[in-house]
Amino acid sequence: EELNEEFKKMDTRTAREGLNELAQAAGRLGKNSVEDVMGFVRTGDIIGVAMDELGADAPQIISQLAGIFNLEGELGTEKAMLSVGSAINTLSQNCAAGAPNLVDYASRMGAIANSTNMSMDEMLAFGALLDDQKVSVEKASTAMQGVITKMYAAPATFAKKAGLNVQEFTDALKRSSTEGIMMFVDSLSKMDSMQQAATLKDLGTAGAGVVQTFQTLAGKTELLQKQ
Repeated sequence: EELNEEFKKMDTRTAREGLNELAQAAGRLGKNSVEDVMGFVRTGDIIGVAMDELGADAPQIISQLAGIFNLEGELGTEKAMLSVGSAINTLSQNCAAGAPNLVDYASRMGAIANSTNMSMDEMLAFGALLDDQKVSVEKASTAMQGVITKMYAAPATFAKKAGLNVQEFTDALKRSSTEGIMMFVDSLSKMDSMQQAATLKDLGTAGAGVVQTFQTLAGKTELLQKQ
C-alpha cells in the first residue's frame, strides 16, 4: 500500500504494471524497505527510458553490479544505480562500444574485478576499448579473467616472463589488478606482434582470445588511458 502511494507521486509514462514489475525485481534482489524499493523503481524507470537498448533486465543487472562493487552501501540504491548507468552511457556515447555489450562484459567481470581491487570505472574502460576494437565480449572477458588469475597465482613467474621487475609488479598487484595489467600491457606495447604472441604463449595464456585481446590493449594504450 505504501508503494502504491509512492507510485502515484511519480512523473512517468510507465504503466502501473511496469512499476509493479520493477518493484518485484527489487524484492528479488533483497530490497525490503520502501526507500530501497522506490530507489530501484525510480532508477529502473529512468534506465528503461534512457537506455532502452539494454533490455528489460538492465535495471536488475545494474543494481547487481552496484552491489558487487559495494556502491549501494556508499551511495544508496538510487545514486549507485544512476552512477553505474551513467558510466556505461558515457562510454557508449564516446566510442563505438555498445551499451548492451558493456553491461554483458561487466556482468561477466564484476566479481573478479572487485575481488582484485579493480574499480567499476576501470573495468568498464577495459570493456569499452575492447568492444570499440571489435573484440567480442566473450573473448575479452575470458581473456581478462584468465590473465588476472595467472598474475595472482604466480606473480614472480609472470613478471619474469613478461620482462617486468618482480618487486614492482608484485607491489602493483597488491594495489589492484588494473595496475598489474597496465604494467603488462605497457611491456607488450614495446614488442612486435610475434614477440607478444610468444610471451603470451610462454605464460600459458595464449588461448581463448588472449592474443587478440592483449595485442589490442597493447596497441591502444593511449586510448585505454583516456577511457
